[in-house]
Amino acid sequence: MLKAVPDVALVSLDAAKAEVTLRYELEKLFPTAKPKQPPAPEKITERVSSLIGQASKNTFTVTAPSTVPADKLTKVEIPIGVLDCKACRYAAYQAVAKVDGVERATVSVTPSAVIAWIDATRTKREALEEALKKARVELLNK
Repeated sequence: MLKAVPDVALVSLDAAKAEVTLRYELEKLFPTAKPKQPPAPEKITERVSSLIGQASKNTFTVTAPSTVPADKLTKVEIPIGVLDCKACRYAAYQAVAKVDGVERATVSVTPSAVIAWIDATRTKREALEEALKKARVELLNK
């Protein structure tokens, strides 16, 4: 999919942490920007996310790196019923990723689970479970 985005390259992928590192050249992403006035970081994230979204038919987006240090995040793994299509897995991901306090999220196929890294001062496991129930995702016993 990134081959369709020539100005962005994958440097590394850590599926277990739901993190990627990308490389890009500002001059190619923002050809009309003045050299001494680089775009704000949120504009860069927005531009890269837009390009990746277009290339992936909005399956993937980019978010800014977490402002919470990794060692301060709590990993929450919620076993769910089998989600046999990509759209169902994406819906489960979206339900959890939108909860305030979720810094990263992913859906594992085997075993079938939603995994989120949360700021425990802002959200709890119960909020994630509630979001999944609203999205009609089957939760398995803990």
